[in-house]
Formats: sequence, structure tokens, C-alpha cells
Amino acid sequence: MKYHFPKNTRKKVKKETLLELEKLHNSISEISDRVIIESFDKLPLLHELHELKVRSFDIGMENGNDYYFASYDLWRELYIEHNWKEIKDYGISPENDDQHINIILEGFDEEIYKHYSAFEKLIDGTIYRQTLQIDHFILEEYDVWSHRAYIVSKRIKNFKEASFNLSLLERYTEIYDYEALLILMGISPSDIHPVDMHIWRMSTEWFNNKYCHEIEEKNIKVSYQDFDEWRWIQREFKIQKKRPIRKLKDLAGLTFTLDIEDIEVAQESMFQRNIYSINTQEFINWALKLGYVEEGISYSRDEGEAPFEREFSELLYKELKDRHLITGDYNEKWQWQSHNNSLNYFIRLLWKNTLPRKWYARFPNKTRGPNWDLEKGVMHYFFYKEITLIRKMRSNGVVDREVDIENVVNALLTQAKDPEGMKYL
Repeated sequence: MKYHFPKNTRKKVKKETLLELEKLHNSISEISDRVIIESFDKLPLLHELHELKVRSFDIGMENGNDYYFASYDLWRELYIEHNWKEIKDYGISPENDDQHINIILEGFDEEIYKHYSAFEKLIDGTIYRQTLQIDHFILEEYDVWSHRAYIVSKRIKNFKEASFNLSLLERYTEIYDYEALLILMGISPSDIHPVDMHIWRMSTEWFNNKYCHEIEEKNIKVSYQDFDEWRWIQREFKIQKKRPIRKLKDLAGLTFTLDIEDIEVAQESMFQRNIYSINTQEFINWALKLGYVEEGISYSRDEGEAPFEREFSELLYKELKDRHLITGDYNEKWQWQSHNNSLNYFIRLLWKNTLPRKWYARFPNKTRGPNWDLEKGVMHYFFYKEITLIRKMRSNGVVDREVDIENVVNALLTQAKDPEGMKYL
């Protein structure tokens, strides 16, 4: 059985999810902007120290170390280079609990800590006194909050671009708890990386006592566990006996938008947080009653299998939709609104004019005509259920909407900056 998001609710549900994420992003950005300003106020050499941190991290990784900041010697050299006054034997606290500082100082005798320098300088009437510890903590907070705003902005982008594809309900006998949640949010679980869901869940830890009251006052949903839909899923399914779950997708080797440095650690932490599985059919029955999914014809398509670059397919969709040649959303299979022979004509016209250009550059042999393959050619984008194959439809003679179809191809050629103009069949 095919399942899909109800036409009259899916955009509304997805929009509500995005609105909550926008609230979170705005609050994090406010805090991030404030932290950045405060960091510059506290640390005059912030830019220089940040560059040193990046260089030191790269060097450390090459040498098998992953300490977060710079060594004491490099830190000291930078301040001397910028003409700061050195206060020798200022000392550093050996009982500091920060793991990164401990790594930096690992192997040093505690007596050496007492001889660590501080640096002092008068700038615009203010005396600044910096130590390795102080600089580390300021840089840590600066980087962390800058990156948090980026993480949420990427999540918003991914959710906006997510399809309405529910094919996983046909593929698996069990789904993960967070996949069930995404469906209730109007998002296809197939388009959201599981590590991003893990980070979203753990984001409550981003707000310590210094900032938590700001979030509480605004009633912002920080983690996906703050959503009502999550509580519904918990109540309905978590009491079930835990079942063996399918193995998480291999995360190694992926070009991942989130800056996760250790994929194995991220994957292990996901298991530790007790992801549980839900029987797919039980979830479907429950979601059907609530109206979050529907049975029937599925117009969904897998964007991961799309043959054409997104830029071209979005333009193709716009031109066809503007001329009312198709109905449906971009992320689903489009329903052709004219005779099937005109769809045949349109596909042959694309082939005649080698559109899209990037696709034909990869597959230059066009002597056999268009590629009618549903997964590798243009038919990937169209819903077609007729018995007669589209390639066997007759396109000669009178073609319905012929002028509109040719105008679409002309618009695509203009975008491709074709100097010769359209070639006709």
C-alpha cells in the first residue's frame, strides 16, 4: 500500500515546524551576537588567537593529537610578537577541570604551572590581563555559539527542502522513534540525517544557567522532545517491548553539513540515548486515525535519485507550473495536465535540444533518442500510470498545448544561454 501526506495538511504541518525552528534560530543568533561582541571586548587578540587555534588544531591532527587550543609556547610567542608586557611566574591553576586545558598541560610537572606567564597591555584606557586559561574559555564560548547558530540555520534549510516522500513506510517493518516524529511534523525522514536529529535532541544542553531564563521566558522549543507530537509518540509506543532495530546508516564518508569531527563517537552516542523502534504498521494505523498520513495514489518521488541537477529541475518545474502544464508540488511527481502525446512531444523536444546540458554532458550518446527510464531520465519527475509506455505514444500530428511546450523549452534554452535557439522536431 502507498502512503502519503494529506494534501490539505502537509504544508501547514511543515510550516508550523519551521516556525518553531525559526524562533530557536533567532534566540540563538541573539545570544551568539552578544557572545561575539563580549568576546572581542574581553580578548583584543581574538582574531589572531583564533587563527592560532585553527593552525594548532590542524598540526595536532597531523601528529595524532586533537587538543582544542594551542600549546603554551605558541600562545606565549603570539603575545610577545604583539608587544604585550609579560608577567612571568603568574601561574595557572592546575586543578582546572576543563578537558582541553588538561590535554594541553598533560605531561607537565605541576611546578611548571607556577612559572606560566600572563600578559598585560593598556588599550584605550583599559588594562587587559590575559592568561592561557582565560583565552581558552573566551575562544571556546565564541566558537561554540557561532557554530550553534550555523547548525540551526542548516537544519532549517534541510527541513525547507525536505520532500513529502513516505516510501520508508513501505520499505521497513519498523521505523525509529525520531522518524515517526518527523512524519508528524510534515517532514520526510528520508531527507534528514540521523546525526542532526541527535544534535537537535541534545541542544537543551546548549543553554546553561546564564541563558536558560531567556529561552524559558520566550517559551521556545529547544529540543524535539519539547514538541507535543513527541509526547504523543512516547505515550503511544514507548511502553512496547523494545525490539532489535535496523542498523543505523553508515555515517562514515558522507559529506556532512554538520561539523561532526568524530562520526564513530556520534553514532555511538545515538545508540546510548536509547533509540527505540516502532512497528511500522502499528504506526501507520495510528497516524491514519490522526490524519497525518493517507492511503492511496502516491505522487512522491525520491529526490536522492533525481537525474537532473536541482537548479535545472526547479526551473523546469517553475516553467511548467506557470503555464499550467502540471499540477503537484516540486518534491513529488508532477501530474501532466495535457494529453500524454504532448508529454511525449515535450520529452522528445528536450532531447532534441540536449536539455539539461549538464546531464547530456555526462551521457553524450543521444543517437537512440530520449532516455525514458523512470529513474534515470526525465520521466523520474512525472506521474504516469497508463498501460502504453510514454515512449510509444504518438507525438506526430496535432499536439495539444504545443506552443506552451515550446515556450517552456525556449525558456530553458535562454537559461542555458544557448546562442542557436530551439531545434524543432
